[in-house]
Order: sequence, then structure tokens, then C-alpha cells
Amino acid sequence: MTADLLRDQLLNLPGVESAVIEGDALTPEGVRVRLSAGVDAASVGEAVQRVLSAHGLRSEMAPPGEAVTVELDELAPPTLATDRRETLASISIVEGGQGTTVRAETSNGRFADRPAHAGGKRLDEAVIGAVSELNGLSPTPIVLSIEERDVEGTRVVTIVIDDGINRYAGSSVIDGGRPFALGQATWTATKA
Repeated sequence: MTADLLRDQLLNLPGVESAVIEGDALTPEGVRVRLSAGVDAASVGEAVQRVLSAHGLRSEMAPPGEAVTVELDELAPPTLATDRRETLASISIVEGGQGTTVRAETSNGRFADRPAHAGGKRLDEAVIGAVSELNGLSPTPIVLSIEERDVEGTRVVTIVIDDGINRYAGSSVIDGGRPFALGQATWTATKA
């Protein structure tokens, strides 16, 4: 069993808003599940119990075979938190009457926009700035190096950036568009 698999299975249950697995990936020490507002807590609790049981775990809140009942008004309101498995989902470049904008968006729906000029160095800086902002680096780090090269038939982009305190480096394979690969390299470099 891995914590990632357990978390994914819990998040796929209807009515589960978030699931946090505590401990290391192979031996979780704790599981916290937050229910969506307005769901039937008893039926969602039963489904959570089934997933936990399938992984050899059980809730300490209820004896085996009994549903966990949670009063929704006792739950703290949902909070926006960065998921440790959050990934860079997309880089969008939008050109319009107001100019060009780069949007970096995560798998959790967080996004950052940066103005840019289409193509070239300024577009690269906008991608790096938007992704760096998503990972808490502001102002935009200084770009020390962007290098594209061929590694045994595969195109790779590597960046080195400096925020005035630390230097960061990251690489990504260029599978699709270059801006997304540059964003992935930045994500890898700046993700704490």
C-alpha cells in the first residue's frame, strides 16, 4: 500500500473534499478526511471505512463495521492549502487587445498571470515569473540561464534562476510546447 494510492482512492469518493495522509508513503500514521458541505455524512463515512479496510486500516472514531457519523456544523470551514501532490497543469498564452498574458495553472486550480510579449526572452520570463509566483517566489527570480539541448534524441530545457537569496535549477523534457516545458522546469526548480 502506498499513501498516494490511499489518498487518491479517498479523494475519488463522492462527498470527500480533501484527504491528508500523515506519515511516510509506505506506512501511514494517520488519515484526515474532510467532507463536502451538504453530503450524507453517514454514507460517506461508510465509504471511507471501506477504503480504509481495504488497506488494512480502520478509523479510531468508530468500532469496525459501524459508520462514522460526523456533524457537518462541527467541521472547520474548508481552507485553501497547497496539496503536496499539486502539479503544474497548464501554461496558457493569450493574445488580445490588451497585449499578451501568460497564465500558469496548477492541478488544484490555482493560477498566476503575467504580462508578456509574444515570443522570445520576455515570454520565457513571464512563464518563469508566473510559475515561480505559484510556488511562493515573488518578485520574479532573475534568469541566469535557459538551455535547450538534445539528450540521446530527447529535447530537454534546463533553467537556473536566482531570487537574490537562493539559486534554483530545474529541467524538463520538451514533449509538447516549449512554454509548458519551461514551466515544468521552473516548477521542479521552485517547488519546496
